[in-house]
Amino acid sequence: MVKRANEYKSQKEPYFFLHEWIDFKEAPALAKEAILYYEDKDFYRHKGYSLKRMNDAYKIYKNRKPQENFNGFSTISQQTAKNIFLYPSRTIFRKLLELYFTILIEAFWGKERIFEVYLNSIEWGRGIYGFKSAVSFYYQISPSALNLKQTSGIAAVLINPRKLTPLSKEDYLRFRRSFFMKKMSPSTYEIGGNKII
Repeated sequence: MVKRANEYKSQKEPYFFLHEWIDFKEAPALAKEAILYYEDKDFYRHKGYSLKRMNDAYKIYKNRKPQENFNGFSTISQQTAKNIFLYPSRTIFRKLLELYFTILIEAFWGKERIFEVYLNSIEWGRGIYGFKSAVSFYYQISPSALNLKQTSGIAAVLINPRKLTPLSKEDYLRFRRSFFMKKMSPSTYEIGGNKII
């Protein structure tokens, strides 16, 4: 959070600091399912990391040009370990530390606690941290009042929350949002055999 604040200040860009905690059970089931759908469909099935994702990320890292990004390969557990215990960088050493902390939190926290911390630590915009803060900032409502379109918008921007917002009108974001809305059945709140209500 401090690093991001300094970046925005040095670039003289608009910056907010919002962070409000929400308990796992208070977060709407549909929102949790949407986030799992976009971020980590196998969250309840894997042990915190995906060797395939890590291998894909390494291939891109090895062959990338300096300006290229290789986000999107980490599980929710890995992102949580990075956000809570580590620093933002794209080195192999930091990735190994991330794996170490991921194994620890999977062993000692369990899936529900990991998901709860993820929901409350992820950046949802410039200085907007956590699901509850994002809902309040973008829609001026409580999380329990989210409809399907708003829920899909909140989850869809996690691909690049520093550049996209749930209110963005980019075709790519509209496609992601509408694709989930077509697939989603509001009466189905179960992922991998685990109820997430």
